[in-house]
Amino acid sequence: MEVNDEQRKLARLMMSIAEDQEDVDAFLKAILEASNKPDHGKEEKLRIYINRNLDITPNKRAAHAVHAALTAFGVHPGVKVIVLDAGPTKIDAMRVSIHDAGHTELEPGTLTAGTNWPEDSEP
Repeated sequence: MEVNDEQRKLARLMMSIAEDQEDVDAFLKAILEASNKPDHGKEEKLRIYINRNLDITPNKRAAHAVHAALTAFGVHPGVKVIVLDAGPTKIDAMRVSIHDAGHTELEPGTLTAGTNWPEDSEP
């Protein structure tokens, strides 16, 4: 079984969020199961749908998308998700940074988001 760099990065982030060993075990099991799926030549995509009828800010929409993604992978964050705006210099210096693959709206490698969890968290 081969795990790619993105899966490793996601695993590190999820394990830092996990509240207990049970969450870590469930997440690692999900990664292993996903790695063992047969390759049909299709790129897997996690689709997240946001209720278009809600009058909420883009940051609130993003936070709920994060909750949906974490829950889909069997790891409920157990913490509030707060999405904030920051410049690329600050984001690039963070422990975890996300770069777009460039398949839709952005150029490949575009820096989009980051976090310093758990160091940069609120009580």
